[in-house]
Amino acid sequence: MRRPLVAGNWKMNATKEKASILIEGLIEGIKNGLGKGDGVDVVVCPPFVYLDQVGALLSGSPIAWGAQNLCQVPSAGAFTGEISAAMLTDLHCQYVII
Repeated sequence: MRRPLVAGNWKMNATKEKASILIEGLIEGIKNGLGKGDGVDVVVCPPFVYLDQVGALLSGSPIAWGAQNLCQVPSAGAFTGEISAAMLTDLHCQYVII
């Protein structure tokens, strides 16, 4: 049987400060017995502008992180606002919502 995966996507919400508060709360929740200890993988998918920040905050925690979007076109071209797989790989992104 596959291990359950719970992913949270906070759309176009938050600020840098609110993202930090949310991540700190999630990490604390995991420490208190939620998530991986219960046989569930936990993933957060913040807006692209916070991926690097969230990745750093989650470093060493059991919570994984991912992107909210991925462009099917390789990393070259005039695709304003799009995110390429190469960009996400460069940030060590582990998941993406497609």
